[in-house]
Amino acid sequence: MATPRAPFTQELTRLLQLAAPLLVGQLAVLGLGITDIVLSGRAGTDDLAGVMLGATLFDLPMMFIMGVFIANSTLAGRLHGRGDRAALNAHFLNTLWLALPIGLVAALAVTLMRLVVLPQLDTPASVKLIASGYLLPMTATAFLLPTLMAVRTTLEATGHPRLAMMFNLAAFAVNIPLDYAFINGWGWLPAMGGVGCGWATLVVVSGVIGTQLFYIHKTPHLHFLHLHRRLRRPEWPAVRELLALGTPMGGAILAEAGFFHVIPLMVASLGTLALAAHAVAMSFDMIMFMIPLALAQAITIRSANALGKDDTRGARHIAVTGLKVGLALALCQSLGVFLLRDQVPGMYTPDSTVASVAASLLLVAAGIRIFDGLHIVGTGILRGYGDTRSTLVISCVAFWLAGAPLAWLAASGRLDLTGSGIQNIWLAILGAVIFASAMTLWRVRTLMASPRDPLANKAPN
Repeated sequence: MATPRAPFTQELTRLLQLAAPLLVGQLAVLGLGITDIVLSGRAGTDDLAGVMLGATLFDLPMMFIMGVFIANSTLAGRLHGRGDRAALNAHFLNTLWLALPIGLVAALAVTLMRLVVLPQLDTPASVKLIASGYLLPMTATAFLLPTLMAVRTTLEATGHPRLAMMFNLAAFAVNIPLDYAFINGWGWLPAMGGVGCGWATLVVVSGVIGTQLFYIHKTPHLHFLHLHRRLRRPEWPAVRELLALGTPMGGAILAEAGFFHVIPLMVASLGTLALAAHAVAMSFDMIMFMIPLALAQAITIRSANALGKDDTRGARHIAVTGLKVGLALALCQSLGVFLLRDQVPGMYTPDSTVASVAASLLLVAAGIRIFDGLHIVGTGILRGYGDTRSTLVISCVAFWLAGAPLAWLAASGRLDLTGSGIQNIWLAILGAVIFASAMTLWRVRTLMASPRDPLANKAPN
């Protein structure tokens, strides 16, 4: 049944109110990694390199695993919109059941990274030793992360994004002293160096999960998520539906993130200067990326809520409003990056040569912000509608069939548009993002023109 359509300003307010705590929560999670880098760097160069290497090997499989559970925002959001508390409770339990085998797969993937991939890398033995020690506790963290994602996405999709944000902020705050204690030693704790970052993360993640489940169980207004003493068995059709929706989503995130993880390997062939400038520019661009990502997640949840009420007209209005806001945000970000391109690199490095090259890359990044912002927001719409297979196809085609070959040609000197190898690689990134944006917006237009809901008769009951 359709509900009266909210005016543009009203829907804009709702999107921003939802996106704000999502953004703060994401920045808090990003802060965990920054804390590891800063504090491990004080322990020594090898410790810093080992933590960064270990984190990279950990992140790759986690991109897929965490992507699977982002689908929970769509399904839980629809049930919340429908107002079916009993079905939402059953869905939450099914999501937690799914987190167990997915957690085992994640732990196995990190173990393979530590025992098989890491020894094959051309890296100093001292750095490998620290990376291996870091990945040992992170294997247990990998097992727990799906459960953390299941709880977090459920809270966000059911109207409690601020609660999820507060847990993320608490994790960030607690991680700082824990990192310091495990790295430098404190009381009975021995000094572990960079390896201690892995143990601190494990303690933080374990504590957050336990605290979240305890809070849910003890809070009356979250009674619809209570886990009863006599746990029900998983409802396998509903579990399979979540997996079927989440697997393409995880694949899409892995494809896109994998592309950006491969780019530094190509840049490395151009020398230390290019690699340092790339790190500076990409680090700043990643912070910019978080803002449209939060908006996209808000659009996913809002449109899923509307579709849960069978309000396809309202879902289209939310999508259109989100696109308008996303375009305005992208243009503002692009202008900001363009105007600050000469000042930003100085915040990262005192080397004027590196800063100059990074500034030239930020000029390209200003263009990337426009098209990447539209791609991200469009992907949020597709996720809200449950069309995750399209996101997988788009990511694979745009970033691997188009972007990766262009970047390789640029790195090898076969594609030279500017006379600078690193600038050519960034232009290849821009080309991939433009392609992804065009494909995403075309799919969004096609989807919204259809009166049929892609997840009709498939939503969990």
